[in-house]
Amino acid sequence: MKLRRRSLAIGSLLLLLGVGMAVFLSGRRRHAAEAKRRDALEYAARWDLEHGQPAIALEKVNALAQVEPGRAALPGLLGRALVSTGAPTKGLEHLNQAVAANPNDAEAFEFAGIAHAQLGAFKEARLALTRALELEPRRVSAWRRLAQVCLTSGEDKAALEAWRQAVESAPAGEREAIRAEARTLLGVAGKPDEANQFESQERP
Repeated sequence: MKLRRRSLAIGSLLLLLGVGMAVFLSGRRRHAAEAKRRDALEYAARWDLEHGQPAIALEKVNALAQVEPGRAALPGLLGRALVSTGAPTKGLEHLNQAVAANPNDAEAFEFAGIAHAQLGAFKEARLALTRALELEPRRVSAWRRLAQVCLTSGEDKAALEAWRQAVESAPAGEREAIRAEARTLLGVAGKPDEANQFESQERP
């Protein structure tokens, strides 16, 4: 009888341990699945931003903020999405948070520069873009935006130099598009001589 009771007690204990382990493992799997979904949301938002769909990206970033408000990438992503959807003031608030948390975030500085430019604060835009380029000297998009800001604020020489840097920093397949951009914007600005400096390098 004692042996039977002991066997039953051991069996009950093993059953409880098994149930507890199953619950523990189930919780871990659920946590891992939730983390994977959050990572997928961030990746998808970045993809949308890179492929010209900022409104869709903003929806995904907002969904990510609901499930993980403390995620390190959120301020930068939210700021970038807001700036890209025409909300520079709100975007700038989040981008300032991003650079406060990470002073080496070149992307956040670049989009802060865009936000300042949208608000007509060209001095601040140039400072932010210059900082982005100090961090990543071959960041082609920042050189192009710096060129546009300089042209808009009447700094023609700085604009020309920024476009030259953009051309030099870009992969070979992208250089002609940058030259075309420089020619077009300089032409619209009434600067044909400067535009001619970016004549096509492709053979006829």
